[in-house]
Amino acid sequence: MATELLIAIPEHKVSLRDNGRESQTDVFALIKSNNRTVAVAVEGKVNESFGPTIKDWYVDPSARKQQRLAFLCDLIDVACPPPDDLHYQLFHRTASAVLEAARFKTDDAAMIIHSFSQDYKWFDA
Repeated sequence: MATELLIAIPEHKVSLRDNGRESQTDVFALIKSNNRTVAVAVEGKVNESFGPTIKDWYVDPSARKQQRLAFLCDLIDVACPPPDDLHYQLFHRTASAVLEAARFKTDDAAMIIHSFSQDYKWFDA
């Protein structure tokens, strides 16, 4: 069972199909494993947070925010609105992996968080 890195692109931006800001993954990779191709969004963290929670990001949401969150939740198959304590960044990073999987016609999508924190900072997120 060999796994092969096909390509890795640092600071890869993915349009979330609206006129809003793109999602930028630290590394986007295409890998081949067990005769399947996987689109992978990798987010690297040391001490920085995952940004605002859904509760903080979604305060008095504009129509644009409502539309974006509904799109993200639908794309990754979670109830909308999602739990307040989850981080918005994790939603759009996961969605970017799914969108790129569709664009590159891969078999699977994955979002991986690579923590470099020796103190397990933000591990609970």
